[in-house]
Amino acid sequence: MDEGWKKDLSTNFSIIVKHVDDPDAVAEYLHYDCNPPVFTEEDVQWMKALDESTKNKTRKLLHKLTFKPNYPLVALYNAFKESGNTALRKCLVPHVESYYKAQKKDISKPIPDNKLPMTDQTWKEFHQVDAVTCQIDSAGLLKTYEDTNHNYKMTKETRGRAVIINNANFEEQKKRRHGSEKDVELLKKTLTQLHFDVKVYEDLTAVDIRKTLSEESQSDDLKSAECFILVVMSHGVISGINGTKDEVVKFDEFAKIFNPTKCTALKDKPKLFFFQSCRQKGEQGMDTSMEQRGRIQGVENNKDFLFSFATVEGFQSMCFDDTGAWFIQALCWVLKYDAHRLHILDMLTKVNALVSGMEEEGKSCYFVPECRGSLVKNVYFFPGVRGEPSSPLKNEKNGAVL
Repeated sequence: MDEGWKKDLSTNFSIIVKHVDDPDAVAEYLHYDCNPPVFTEEDVQWMKALDESTKNKTRKLLHKLTFKPNYPLVALYNAFKESGNTALRKCLVPHVESYYKAQKKDISKPIPDNKLPMTDQTWKEFHQVDAVTCQIDSAGLLKTYEDTNHNYKMTKETRGRAVIINNANFEEQKKRRHGSEKDVELLKKTLTQLHFDVKVYEDLTAVDIRKTLSEESQSDDLKSAECFILVVMSHGVISGINGTKDEVVKFDEFAKIFNPTKCTALKDKPKLFFFQSCRQKGEQGMDTSMEQRGRIQGVENNKDFLFSFATVEGFQSMCFDDTGAWFIQALCWVLKYDAHRLHILDMLTKVNALVSGMEEEGKSCYFVPECRGSLVKNVYFFPGVRGEPSSPLKNEKNGAVL
């Protein structure tokens, strides 16, 4: 990737230092309004704590940026754009264009051959891969992006909250879920690159799961969210998910916590739930009647939900110590390589095909994922695109969305 922008920053260093009025605001933009963030919270607080002149603070901000990867180029361009610094923005235009030309070249590369299930080496290689972004000058994409009658709106720099609950350690040590940390790593990077604010909770009891999600459902952050994602990874039974003490949170409960009467902030917004667990017959006197097994009441009574399961009822799911769960591998694979062109239901159909086609030591997979729900529109994530449908942010010269 072109790193000439660092030289360009150096060439225009004095101009930028002279014209930036509020380096603190630029630092805040680079943390709070960028996804993934360019600056950390510590970077922002460091900048605010500097008791120096505006010019000196700007010098130090630019110096810190030169140690970041290429993405700060676009972020700084947008920061100048948002603050009305037209002259400063023009300094970066040539290298912004170069960045997007390189990005388009990357987009044109074919999706690699299916390498699922992953070995330790292929997992490491895949983890380094970034999500493919949208072909941003495509007329078809812009038409889909603008069509909010048939597609949920997905336009903000941060689309919403993604909550991951990973239960790896249980009271009975023999039940430890080895490899789940790999799943968390894949999910965090993938969902962040789809423009979600990701929050991870580890090793929760059933009581803690209910409490945590109830608190999340009332978070002020959801008011500005366009979408909510929940991923729960644990042991499970037909009707629900196990806490770390083996007690069960029924699938009904997840839907009820986020139904529009209790979670008004997510009314008319897509709520996507993914469950990595087995779904075999329950223990401890669990009700496994057909009526109980077939219902997720919150989904049946309310729209805008999607539930995706690692396996159908009555079957185990596959997970390995060194590479994690097959379902999570396939889900992240499809989100990285297909979210720029497919909506979520088409992607989950592809996940089903990938998982059902996996083999281990010559043995074919004997289970397939399942999804059900009540979405009333298509969910496209539009990675790499932001801005109102009527006027998405574009590079003025070549139409690339910034």
